[in-house]
Amino acid sequence: MVHFAGIGLNLRHVATQYSIFGTVLR
Repeated sequence: MVHFAGIGLNLRHVATQYSIFGTVLR
């Protein structure tokens, strides 16, 4: 279950980076 939580955290981190990247591109 710890691995699942790690994946969720990683996805959240990627989403944050993607959001920032999108803002920079705009």
